[in-house]
Amino acid sequence: MAAVPTKTRLFTLEHANRMLPLISRIVEDVWLTYRSISDREARLRRCRAGDGLTKMHLEEIEAFEESIREDRERLADYVYELTELGVFLKSIDVGGVSFPAVYRGRLVFLAWKLGETCIHSWHELDAGFAGRQSIDCLLPEIAGFTFQPVSEAV
Repeated sequence: MAAVPTKTRLFTLEHANRMLPLISRIVEDVWLTYRSISDREARLRRCRAGDGLTKMHLEEIEAFEESIREDRERLADYVYELTELGVFLKSIDVGGVSFPAVYRGRLVFLAWKLGETCIHSWHELDAGFAGRQSIDCLLPEIAGFTFQPVSEAV
């Protein structure tokens, strides 16, 4: 089963949806920074594979590497910010995050990804983001996600 910190903020579906404007801005920054780092690392690999690098090229590569390091630090800051809000980054390539929630007395994740206007899915802890299920399939039991108030305990 997936590890969840012993002190976890729990979200209702309503509260998680209300947080989406803030979460989406952070996740967009995560996704854009990740894509930029990935693209630059690929270019860097191609540059290093080439022959005839001059001292000037090596200095440019060094500056390029430094900019990648700085962006990795910024990426870590964004992920930390999400964690501090109680949200878990689950799929960096699609901007997927999970909000811990309680459904029928068990811990689950409400799932959202970049570009969605609201939370449409959820998944079991051990199912992972790829195992998302539609929240619609829980109707009329969707109220089960609202029984647990936002708290600091599990």
